[in-house]
Amino acid sequence: MVDPLSQTMINGTYRWYAMYIRSRREKEVERDLSEDGYEVFLPATKKLRQWSDRKKWVEMPLFPGYCFVKVSHKEYFSVLQHPGVVKYVSFGGNAAPVPDRQLEAIKRVLGENLDFEVTTDRFKPGEKVEIGVGPMSGYEGEIVRIEGKKQLLLRVGDIGYSLLVKVPVAFVE
Repeated sequence: MVDPLSQTMINGTYRWYAMYIRSRREKEVERDLSEDGYEVFLPATKKLRQWSDRKKWVEMPLFPGYCFVKVSHKEYFSVLQHPGVVKYVSFGGNAAPVPDRQLEAIKRVLGENLDFEVTTDRFKPGEKVEIGVGPMSGYEGEIVRIEGKKQLLLRVGDIGYSLLVKVPVAFVE
């Protein structure tokens, strides 16, 4: 098996990686890495929070404790020096690159205001499908049956989160 980091070193390409971030430091890490010239993606959503004296809409990370960064081999280790960055999400001792299409799908879900929820449930792989119609057209996922409804499951690498996007069955091929 080829080490993904070695492949990056050989061809000098940039790849997306998921990083573990210290608790409640996601926005700070995103800002700092962006200011240092890195391409960073922190998926966020607005949630209504209630305090004893008021309610307020606040922007919250979609995946608490995680942030995505696009780096080459040359920049790979310098990202780890930033305060708040714990380490890269890795499997078998190697950082696991996140496919561009998965991050594009997350951006599209957030941008299109689709009905979705974030879950840490682990689902057994189901039928793989492609969405042929609508704002998610061209994206692939797995069909999961939940509460009698068909929904599309978009896996986000293996960081422990999945997006459940409600897509009409007629849109699926």
